[in-house]
Amino acid sequence: MDEYYFIIVGVGSAGSVLANRLSECGRYQVLALEAGGPDRSLWVQMPIGYGRCYFDESVNWKYFTEPEPKLDGRRIYWPRGKVLGVSYSRGNEIFAARARREVLLCGGAVNSPQQLQLSGIGPCGLLRKFGIEPLVESPNVGRNLQDHLGVDFHYRTRIPSLNQSLRPWFGRVMAGLLYAVSRRGPLSLSLNQVGGFVRTGGEGGEPNLQLYFSPVGYTRSTGLHRKMMSPDPFPGMLVGFSNCRPTSTGSVEIASANPFEHPLIRPNYLATEKDAEDMLARMRLMRRFSATPAFREIVEQEISPGEDAASDDELLRFARRAAWTVYHPCCTCRM
Repeated sequence: MDEYYFIIVGVGSAGSVLANRLSECGRYQVLALEAGGPDRSLWVQMPIGYGRCYFDESVNWKYFTEPEPKLDGRRIYWPRGKVLGVSYSRGNEIFAARARREVLLCGGAVNSPQQLQLSGIGPCGLLRKFGIEPLVESPNVGRNLQDHLGVDFHYRTRIPSLNQSLRPWFGRVMAGLLYAVSRRGPLSLSLNQVGGFVRTGGEGGEPNLQLYFSPVGYTRSTGLHRKMMSPDPFPGMLVGFSNCRPTSTGSVEIASANPFEHPLIRPNYLATEKDAEDMLARMRLMRRFSATPAFREIVEQEISPGEDAASDDELLRFARRAAWTVYHPCCTCRM
């Protein structure tokens, strides 16, 4: 059996830093396990190329939540980078690795609790259900899941946006050439060009709302492809928001003893009355923004939710139909 001082499961942003810090002195052997391949892909290196990685099985687990009761029963797509366990595969063979000092789980809010539960650490009833002998009774493993839930306001604008650069094929070719030569242009941009934190409703002294602005307009995908690289044929933009401090909590649970079967993800979005009230208040604030002279000067039409969505019920119905994860799941490994 291979032995290392430290084994790091998951080499994303946290795992990479740990691997570097633990190995830089040269005294410790560190095994870093990652299910995905190297990050040399053009789409991984290109800032705006994440839209092409969104459904790429080579770098993405392509998770879906269970049907969400407060989001019209929709299963929300959760893209997550790939992570492999301490027992790892190479080709068709399975290997077991041993850590002399520590195993460090850096799989994020989905894969870390999954790995703990598969290893016998978690709620005993859940583990025994799948024939896993509990080693440590830890009922909070997989519980207390929280995530930021976002809603986009989609606008048609009076002035050009990145739609005019990225929609036509020749525009994409020119953007690709510019990026290849100088690493500049539309393809060098991140998704959101402007953001902000806002305090609303007189709630204490800390911001409770995050804003996102993207100078490209597209209908957010609910299927298995991302439309960001094929935006609307007219100038447009997206302005979105998320509640910084949701009160709804959910869970991540293994679905079987098979480590390659996706876990059951239940975010439980908008489960509390406060979260629903906050969602409505934030949507009303977006309408206040869009009513300002500076905003109206550049916006021709609110495509969605659309000006017909005026009442509280209509706005909440839109949110339940169109809200999406902002990809910030957390809090599932409380020990």
